[in-house]
Parts: sequence; C-alpha cells; structure tokens
Amino acid sequence: MNRNDRPVLVRLYEDANCRLCEALKVELVGHAAAWGIVLESVDIRTDPRLLRQYATRIPVVEVEGIYVLEAPVSPSDVRQAVRRVRRGYRRQRRIYDSHWRWLSRLESAWDHRYGRLWRRQWFERILRVHPPDRPLRGLELAVGAGRNQAFYPTAWTVVGLDVSSLWPAVWKRQVPGAGAVLGDVHTLPFRDASFDLVLSSFTLCAVWHFERVVEEVYRVLRPGGTWWWLDHVRGPGLAGWVQRAVRPLWFAILGCFPDRPVGTWLQADPRFRWQVWPLEGGFLQMGYGLKVGGT
Repeated sequence: MNRNDRPVLVRLYEDANCRLCEALKVELVGHAAAWGIVLESVDIRTDPRLLRQYATRIPVVEVEGIYVLEAPVSPSDVRQAVRRVRRGYRRQRRIYDSHWRWLSRLESAWDHRYGRLWRRQWFERILRVHPPDRPLRGLELAVGAGRNQAFYPTAWTVVGLDVSSLWPAVWKRQVPGAGAVLGDVHTLPFRDASFDLVLSSFTLCAVWHFERVVEEVYRVLRPGGTWWWLDHVRGPGLAGWVQRAVRPLWFAILGCFPDRPVGTWLQADPRFRWQVWPLEGGFLQMGYGLKVGGT
C-alpha cells in the first residue's frame, strides 16, 4: 500500500451462527492495517435483499461494492480483490492526472452531445427551487473542468472541490476569480453548516465510501439546505444485470461504477426529504435532498 492510497472498504456479511464468518473476521481484523482496509460487519439477517440473494451460515464478502466473494472465501481471496480495487483507483488517478488534456477533450465532446442537455434539465429543476436572484453559498463536489459553471446564476457564490490538483487549476483559468479547493469528498475541508446548496454531477458513481460522502454533505449543509445530484444508475431489467456483469471491467477502464442504485440508496436516509426523477429510460437519475433538522 502506497502512502497516497486510500483505504478500501470491505464488508463482511454474516450471521450469529456462522463459525466460518467469525474465523474469517478474526483474520481480516488482524490484517486490516497492513492491507489498508476498513472492515465493516453486517448482520445478513437484517437485510431482506441479502437473505434472498445469499445463504446464511456462510461468509459473504463485498469489496468496495465491486467484487462479491462467496463461500468458500479465504483471506487470500479478499486480499487479491483489495489489490485489484487498489490498482483500479491508481489507474483512475493516473487517468485524471496524467491524461487530463485528452480526457478534457473527450469530456467536452460528450458534454456537447449529451451532457449539456442533461445539465440544462437538471438546472431547470434547481432554479425552480432556488430563484436565480437569491444569493446563496454553494459547494460543487468533484468539479472537474467546471462544466456546470455556465448554469450558475450570478447571485450564487460556489466553491468547487476536486481531489486532483489539475482540475481546479483548469477551472480557475477558465473562470477567473472562481473559488476552487483541493480536497476529498469523503473528508470535506469545510466547517459544519457552511453551505446553502451542494451540487454533485456524475460523482456518486465513483466515490469509494458512499455513506461517508452522505455524512459529509449532511454535515456541511445548513438546516434547510439542499443537495442536488445527477448521476447514471443501474438500468431496468436485463440491462441492469448487464451493467452488474461488466462492473469490474468498467471500473478498471473508467474508474466508476455503472450500476449503483443511487436514488434508492439516498432515499433510505431519513435525514433528508428526497425527490428523484428518472432520465434516459431509467439509466440516469437526478434529484435533491432537503436537509431536515440538524445544525
């Protein structure tokens, strides 16, 4: 594990009568620091979806939401999957840091054909809730080249955050005076209740710890603030199963997950009041969450 590598999330689904689960858990706890993993134990009996999909009394391990390992599972199997995930993240970092010029051109071509239309529809929804003449302070996650900036009302003050040092620099050149911050969406470098609005477009498909990002967004939003998101998601029917099958290859090439049920996951969080709208036959979704309560 290199110094710049982020921890890899490993979930162990178990039940109280699974002796193999307990033995595997002891070994994974012992290797957690050396392998650079965050281990979470989940009682499989608390999740009807898991009960339908997997048998009880055998260990089931999910590595970063990419690889699912079923019995027989050994520590070496888990370590191999962790290494694959880590190689994928390194490749993702190289793509964004070493090839940002051609990636920016590719993104521009894609945005001209498809992305701008989706962003326009997204911002039409946003501006119905937030009148363009009302000043507010916003945060955009994983800002990239700043494609959304063209839609910001002049009354808004938006800070762009990205984990790569290159993209905020590109954005600052394109938009002189723009606020751009180097940082990770999993540990936002801002005080509690700092923003009225958080934006994330095609971001949640790539984050490594979904729940942690939700926690951080909740923390930096002011009470009554909104989190607006736009992302590709698992499609309906057979298409969704195809997306799941190609997930490891998709991640290795593009560095994101093609089949996350983003809207379903978000709507399970009661700290927000959610609205979700499908796009492109269900392969994309957009929506927002209104922060309820909190400080």
